[in-house]
Amino acid sequence: MQRSAALWITGAFRTSPTGGVEALAGLPPINLLLRRLSERADYWFATLTPTHPVRAFLSRFNCGTIALHPSLSIQTMSEPEIFRTSGTLFESNTNVLALTETLLPMNRLSRPGGRLMDRFADQVHFDDCKISRGDADKELKQRTKHLDKLRDKISENIGTYYAGTDARTDASLPLSGRYQAIAASILFSGGVERWHARHVADKVTAPDAELYAIRSAIVNATLRDDCTDIFIFTDSM
Repeated sequence: MQRSAALWITGAFRTSPTGGVEALAGLPPINLLLRRLSERADYWFATLTPTHPVRAFLSRFNCGTIALHPSLSIQTMSEPEIFRTSGTLFESNTNVLALTETLLPMNRLSRPGGRLMDRFADQVHFDDCKISRGDADKELKQRTKHLDKLRDKISENIGTYYAGTDARTDASLPLSGRYQAIAASILFSGGVERWHARHVADKVTAPDAELYAIRSAIVNATLRDDCTDIFIFTDSM
């Protein structure tokens, strides 16, 4: 089914390799897609509140603060019964124990209205670099002129910090632990460099690495007492 969709999207020949046309069409292999969906379903159990009714059917390690069901809980089953029984509850009950990250059901950052852009939308600005397919030299000159003018204007304002962010990834690199994405950011105020950093972003996509760089710059700027406005220069909006 997925091969047929990939051939239709790319217009490739029917004799084309399945993996190649799926990659060109941007379709992940179906087995990897199903495994990712299964893992996410497992880890959703970690986000349940301690008193969620579903926890009553899990084992005592994952029941939270709710009482286990007297007859339908996994805890009441013997090991042979558990071994012979399959299902989402049994898989999640086992796989969620391998989760090393703490997930909070009511995380402070997940509350609408409490994020940085919700509270200070007028003080955080993004200047996106949009490149078209026109005259490259002309666009470069216009872009340079725009940035110089904007930088001079920002530098005159005391308390305004501006940051440049970038990320480097290469999907053509082999699957090796030696090659990872890099996120970099630099912070200025009053025309003077205040801070810069480079971070190893692990094996992530270019948008994820760019978001890491943007977050790093914004977090550092918000830690400064004299910061009143933030400008972010990026090419990945």
